Amino acid sequence: MGSSFRQYQRQRDAQAAQRESDNAAIGARRAELRTLEDWRAYARSPESARTPQGSGFTSSFVPWGGGTLSRQDMQAVRQLEEQKIIDEFKAGQEEANLANIERYDQGLSIYDALVERYQPGQTYSPTYQASVDELQKNISDFQPGGTYGQGALATYDVGARKSRASAYQSLVSSGMANVTGSFDRQATVDRGVFGKQVEDERTRFLTGARTAYSQSLSDYDLQRRQALERTQTGKIGFIERREDAQPDPNLLFQMLSRSSSAYA
Repeated sequence: MGSSFRQYQRQRDAQAAQRESDNAAIGARRAELRTLEDWRAYARSPESARTPQGSGFTSSFVPWGGGTLSRQDMQAVRQLEEQKIIDEFKAGQEEANLANIERYDQGLSIYDALVERYQPGQTYSPTYQASVDELQKNISDFQPGGTYGQGALATYDVGARKSRASAYQSLVSSGMANVTGSFDRQATVDRGVFGKQVEDERTRFLTGARTAYSQSLSDYDLQRRQALERTQTGKIGFIERREDAQPDPNLLFQMLSRSSSAYA
C-alpha cells in the first residue's frame, strides 16, 4: 500500500513538473509575440492550440486573424489593438497640430509682410509711387535752369534771327542801314518780354507742381497709415481667432468601445 502511494505521488509530481515546464515554454513563446503581426502568424500556426494547463486556465478558443486563439491570448491581442488605436489617434493629432502650426505661421507671415510693406519709407503702391515720381520730375523740370521753357526760347530765337536777317536785308536795300541799331534794340526788348512770359509761366507751374507733390505725399502717407492700421488690426484678430482643428476625442472613445465589445 505504501509503495503504491509513493509511486502515485511520484507520477503526480512528474506530471506537475511537466505541466510547469510546458507552461513555462508556452509563456516564453508568447512573450516573444510583441506585435499584432506576430499574433496573426501565431494564430495560424499549430502552436496556438497549446494552452497553459492548471487552475485559472481554459481551453476555450475563438477565431481571429485567420486562425484561432485562446481567450487568454485574446486579452493580449486586445491590449495591442487598443494601443494601436491610441497610437494612430496620437499620430493623427500630431499631424493635425503640425498642419495647424504651418497654416498659422503662413498666415502670420502674410500679415508680417504686409505690416513691413506699409512701414514709413516703403513703397506699398508702385502705381501711386510712379505718380509721385512724375511730380518730382515736373518740379525738377520747372526749377530755374530746368528743361521747361528751353524749347520755347530756342524756337523764339530761331524765328527772331530769321526775322532780323530779313529786316536787315530790307533796310539795306532801302538805304536805311543806319537804323539797324534801333532795330536790334527793339529785338532785344522783345526777347526780354518773351523770356519774362516764359519765366512767369515756369514759376506758376513750379508752384503748382510743388503743391500737387505736397498734397500727393500727404494723401500717400494717409493711405499708408490707414492700410497699416487695418493690417495690424487684422493680424490681432487672426491671432485671437486661432482655432486649431483636432481629431475628435469622442471618435477615440467610440473606437475603443467597439474594440472592447468585439472581445466581450
